[in-house]
Amino acid sequence: MYSQSLPDSPVTTLTAVLTDAEAEEFTTILDAVCRKLTCSRADGLMHLARGTADVSVTLNLFRDPDSPVAATENGTWLDAVATDDFMERISALRVIGHGATESYTPTEAMTAFVRGRDGTCRFPGCDVPALDCDLDHVMRFLTDNAGGPTSTENLHCLCRRHHIMKTMGWFDVTLSGEGTEIWSSGDDGHIYMTEPHGPLAKYARSTHRIRSDRRRATLREHNRLRLERLDELAEALDAARHEEVPF
Repeated sequence: MYSQSLPDSPVTTLTAVLTDAEAEEFTTILDAVCRKLTCSRADGLMHLARGTADVSVTLNLFRDPDSPVAATENGTWLDAVATDDFMERISALRVIGHGATESYTPTEAMTAFVRGRDGTCRFPGCDVPALDCDLDHVMRFLTDNAGGPTSTENLHCLCRRHHIMKTMGWFDVTLSGEGTEIWSSGDDGHIYMTEPHGPLAKYARSTHRIRSDRRRATLREHNRLRLERLDELAEALDAARHEEVPF
């Protein structure tokens, strides 16, 4: 880190050179301080330096058990050394995947999964990081069960601006189980498609296919057993027609 004082100015510019992983960790902590104390980043940095910032920050990492590297919620891939450093400081582990809850608010695991899948705001062309986005119900949530569920297959990341635009009805959107979204403009009917780009995007697609294959296999087995039962009933009826009445 080095500093530079500006001539005839009461301010000094501080510059720090950090790795991508360190920079994301630092800015996440600093922004949490700024949100809690409603202050600028410069003031937040001074609170950190003086020890007057009391915040708790959760940094989620996504890692395949068989991989030496991990990714952050914002999609920054860490090298093996940085991954090992984070893993030594980890406080909790969870296995995440598709999920659902009956409440309006998604669970922490669901939130982590959706952010890890999407990577950014899902509106076409928007690159606001998922960590800075709202989690929005694609199909509106209604308490009488008439709307969409709170599930990973009905949640996506939207920045506040595009969240408001969707809520106002300027755009309609559908979300596939694999994460692909189709957006349509309420004004001119133009269609746009977006794909998730988070570290879990590939995992979300593969697990959806596995679940779909299981559902199809279950349905095929159900239909097979149903047809067998119908055949048995048909044979029994046919046999009954040809039996002589015993009186």
